[in-house]
Amino acid sequence: MQAEAYPKAKSFKVTVTTAEQQLLETESVSLALPGIGGYQGIWANHAPLVAALVPGVMTLKEEDDSQSMFAISNGFVEVADNEVFVMVDSCEPAFEIDVTRAEEALKRAKERMVELDRWGWIWRGLRLVWSGLGLG
Repeated sequence: MQAEAYPKAKSFKVTVTTAEQQLLETESVSLALPGIGGYQGIWANHAPLVAALVPGVMTLKEEDDSQSMFAISNGFVEVADNEVFVMVDSCEPAFEIDVTRAEEALKRAKERMVELDRWGWIWRGLRLVWSGLGLG
């Protein structure tokens, strides 16, 4: 008895754009996107959807079983009529990421977070003083 082959997965159209340009238009059999509540998986004939995206990895699986990964920033995804529109501030294919530049950006972001936290403590202190003076 010969084993039956799995049926071929159905594909859908994926378009990725930023404010500057359309980056990608391809057929895909699955797509994983980072959303506010976690990763969202999308397959052919997915229910209509509009969702916010957060920075993370977008993984696209194509009909030939190849997989492409992209670093994306904040944005939105819209799914309708077997088409997916990904609209993000930035999108970079994993193989094009400059690791040194990314590490420097991470360092700058961490420094900004420390500075913002410092200002947060100052504002909390000022609010306490204002409330003690009857001003807040």
